[in-house]
Amino acid sequence: VEELLARADYDRFDSKLTDSLQIIHRNSLRLLKLVNTLLDFSRIEAGRMEANLVATDLGMLTEDLVSSFQSVTEAVGIRLEMQRDDLDVSLLIDQGMWENIVLNLVSNAFKYTLEGSIKVSLRDLGSSIELSVKDTGTGIHKEDLPRLFERFYRVKGSEGRSYEGTGIGLSMVNELIKLHGGSLRVTSVKGEGSEFIASIPKNIASEKASKLSLQKDVNKSRILKTFKAESELYAQSIHPSLPQSGPASSQSDEQRKVILLVDDNPDMRNYIQHILEDQYTVRLAEDGVNALERIHQSRPDLVLSDIMMPRMDGYGLLQAIRDDQDLRSLPVILVSARAGEEAKVEGLGSGADDYLTKPFSSRELKARVASHLSMAKVRKDSILRENQLIAEAHAAQRSNQLKDEFLATVSHELRTPMNAI
Repeated sequence: VEELLARADYDRFDSKLTDSLQIIHRNSLRLLKLVNTLLDFSRIEAGRMEANLVATDLGMLTEDLVSSFQSVTEAVGIRLEMQRDDLDVSLLIDQGMWENIVLNLVSNAFKYTLEGSIKVSLRDLGSSIELSVKDTGTGIHKEDLPRLFERFYRVKGSEGRSYEGTGIGLSMVNELIKLHGGSLRVTSVKGEGSEFIASIPKNIASEKASKLSLQKDVNKSRILKTFKAESELYAQSIHPSLPQSGPASSQSDEQRKVILLVDDNPDMRNYIQHILEDQYTVRLAEDGVNALERIHQSRPDLVLSDIMMPRMDGYGLLQAIRDDQDLRSLPVILVSARAGEEAKVEGLGSGADDYLTKPFSSRELKARVASHLSMAKVRKDSILRENQLIAEAHAAQRSNQLKDEFLATVSHELRTPMNAI
């Protein structure tokens, strides 16, 4: 399927179908990467994974891999620099593993560097080769550093281009470096940046092996395409020129309900927007902070929000809405990959009107949105009617009060007829 999608002639399709196919293609690559990583872990645990060492021009290979990120870093204003010593000999390395090491470290730096630079260097230390990836990103608390290479460990509260991740990338890098007899270490200062340093022994290839040279076409590597697609996804952000509304329909803009869609994943935003835009005006936000700004600019009719996001997650956004007297009646549907009764109870217990578990069908999403918009209208009409009845009751009470005052005055005058004389 991935190969068919890669060969598809997207120019022949309409824009909506093209977007959908490209989303499927990108996410199939990401799924493939995850599955392959898990399979590699199982082989490592079983002791069945060994480094397939071949003679490699390590400097050229590393430079090719790093340069593949040049366009995406330039697009977001990040400087990407590469420095390398001249390695006058071919080195024995597993090229596939080295790809994985370099791409993981550079893409990780890109994910958590919002401004500044990423510097990659390859140094010849005599008996070893040292790869350094240094960034000016958000940095890591020192309390998290000892556990950083543990499998599935994720730093809580880290600010990056996306909150997505499995916590296995750095662990895999560490294992692959160990298979080369090397080590991985990290230094970091919160708010200033991080530096990851991989060191491997300098295994010089024999003259015969050197003739093997570089056996892979790096630019056609599937893992390279996967990391590039993922980084391009992280680079996307909400921009004022991005269309925020659905296409024209039979309804006027005043009649169309407005839905604020909050998700840090551009693919998920695009997917849900395509589902809803025929019936509703869809506004977009990339995290809780951005969503609150948009809500205060123009109140939507419903908020559809992911839970795991950078800066402010879905629960934080929900709490801010419920704490605001003017917004607390706003319907909020939380969307999450966390399934199970506990997750749903937690979401509903936090004040959400509904909890939708990924993956979901378009029909289910439309039905839930329509249901909560309908209930919100009933509640709004009920509140308006209640306020109207209260106002009418106050008016009647005031009218009765005036009537009583008038009757009391007349009664008093009738009882004292000589007052006028």
